[in-house]
Amino acid sequence: MKLIATIETEEYSFLTLNLTPQQLQLVNHRPREENLIDKRIEGMERDVFRPFGIAQSDLIYIASQGKIVSFGKGKRFPVEEEILSDWFFNTHQILYDEGNLYLTGTSVNCIAKFNLETKEIDYFDTVDLVKTKRPDNDLGTAITGKYDITHTNSLLINGNSFWFLNHNRRQSPSTIVELNKNNFEVLNVYEDIGFDAHNLVFHNNFLYYLSTAEGYLKSIHIKTREIQIFPIAKFEKLFFRGLCMKDNILYIGATDISERNRKKQECYIYTYHTITTEVTKLKMPFVGAILDLQELT
Repeated sequence: MKLIATIETEEYSFLTLNLTPQQLQLVNHRPREENLIDKRIEGMERDVFRPFGIAQSDLIYIASQGKIVSFGKGKRFPVEEEILSDWFFNTHQILYDEGNLYLTGTSVNCIAKFNLETKEIDYFDTVDLVKTKRPDNDLGTAITGKYDITHTNSLLINGNSFWFLNHNRRQSPSTIVELNKNNFEVLNVYEDIGFDAHNLVFHNNFLYYLSTAEGYLKSIHIKTREIQIFPIAKFEKLFFRGLCMKDNILYIGATDISERNRKKQECYIYTYHTITTEVTKLKMPFVGAILDLQELT
């Protein structure tokens, strides 16, 4: 199993790892890429370099604040193109599908579909659940988080369904919304799924996700809406973020938050076998809170 991850660091744009049942091995890394530095937020008490969202096609796409940059998959991960330089502050997950990049506008309560060929962008309001125009890009306002209501952080496409997850910043329980990916028609809203939730994985009519504030892996059946809870790491002070799946095994990112400095936090991969229910834990060979985690394709 090969993984790609972004972490809280000043050194790396992203890391690649090889996971075996016995160990996690750091295979390669992309050093800090200057094109991922968002100089618009200098002096605003936020990291100008914070690679977070990862998307993959034959290229690797990385989002860092409001910058989106593509990299080749060669050994040195060369820069291919600066895709966007004026996206919104605090971008979380991004997603590639059929020539489009799907983007979280985490600080301004929106998601969007960006056509890589035509550069056309379609926006969707994650509060009112309607199509919308481009939100106000006032960095000074966005940086305060005052109008960050839904804190939309996670995206998933399966077939013609496009799901996004509203974290909701503990003002209310997290929610999952299903759209038709072609026209952004609302198909389903799944409410009260957990608190401070992150990540979405689809498997056998279940959506798996992390209810981070509760410390649980959870699933919800897309038809019956039944929620199942899987305690993965009892009594540990961990922040769950980062989730992917292969061969019935879920790979869960976990960061030890007993250390307050995010760039010095130790982190782990927990695995959960959906058939045998076996749980394993492996320590990551680096420090820095996990931001995004995927299978390297």
